[in-house]
This record gives sequence, C-alpha cells and structure tokens, in this order.
Amino acid sequence: MSHRIILAASAALLLLSACAEQVSTHGQILRTATVEDVKPGVATKRDVRAILGSPTSVAPFDTSVWYYISQVKVQEAFFKAETAQQQVLIMHFDGADVVDSIGVRGEEDSEEILLVSRETPTAGHKLTFLEQLIGNVGRFTKEEGAK
Repeated sequence: MSHRIILAASAALLLLSACAEQVSTHGQILRTATVEDVKPGVATKRDVRAILGSPTSVAPFDTSVWYYISQVKVQEAFFKAETAQQQVLIMHFDGADVVDSIGVRGEEDSEEILLVSRETPTAGHKLTFLEQLIGNVGRFTKEEGAK
C-alpha cells in the first residue's frame, strides 16, 4: 500500500514540475554598469572585448560594427516559448578602431520575417511510395569481382 502512495506522489510531483515555467537565456545579458564602462571616443576594440567579451556577431560586410545580442525566453509546459526580453547592443568603431557610437535595440524594434511558401516546380512526375520502393529493387547489387 505504501509503495502505491509513494508512486502516486512521485507521479504527481513529476506532472507538476512539467507545468513549471522554464526560463532560458541566449547570448550575453549585459549589465548597464558594464556597458557604461565603454566610453565612445575613448574605448578601443581591445577595451570593448576586455569589458564585454567577444561580440555575438560582427557585421558581415563591415567589421567595424559589432553586435552583442541577448534574449530571454519563457516556456510554460508544452506551449511554444515566448520572448520575454530581447536586447541588441550595437558598437560602431571608427577607422582607428575606437568606439564611435553605441546603439541599443529592444524587442519593440524587431520585425518578424515571413518565409516565402512558394515551391520551385520540377520536371517529371512525383513518384508514389510504391514506385519508389519497387524502383530500388535490384539497384543495390554487388559488382562483379567484389567480395
């Protein structure tokens, strides 16, 4: 009898823990005091790397722009995770690798990118499962002389 009670209590705890909110952090959560240590016109790339660490991303066509991206997502039970907080810190450097300007973008500045659902048509006809299965019979035979 006591085994059933322990088993039932364990199952109930497991179910309750599955409903708990899960918080996941992606990227670098930068503290305001740390960012304020980076002074435009004074700090160099080396200084920024020492204070904030390596950037999350560097602009692909302009290495004088660094991005520090952070995101906090919250997921409840089996529902899709939702973004609770998002921040992008943008560092612009001048030609001498000194910080020129600092910008901050939040979730309100982001835009959703919609994927195009079009498909490229191909020539021929679509094979059914049975045609694919039968079409492969005999294709995979040993070559002559193979052991």
